[in-house]
Formats: sequence, structure tokens, C-alpha cells
Amino acid sequence: MDLFNQPGKETQGAVHPLADRMRPKTLTDFVGQTRLLGKDCLLRRAIE
Repeated sequence: MDLFNQPGKETQGAVHPLADRMRPKTLTDFVGQTRLLGKDCLLRRAIE
């Protein structure tokens, strides 16, 4: 085993950072923001 071997290009894109995996993809994925993003709230209506 060589400590300086770099992973191949095929495996570099397979693992994404935790921030990318946890980032909300839709408005409903945001937790704890019901006052801003709840049903019929101003920010949700402005975005939609």
C-alpha cells in the first residue's frame, strides 16, 4: 500500500462532501422555518 497513491478519476466524483449531501433540495426540506416558509407565508408565496 502506497500512502501517496491518488484515487482514480472514476472514484473522485462518487463521494460528495457532507454539505452537498445534506443541503435542502426543496422548500419543504427546510426544518424549523415554518414561520417563514410555512403554507401561505410571505416568503413561500414570493418564491413560488
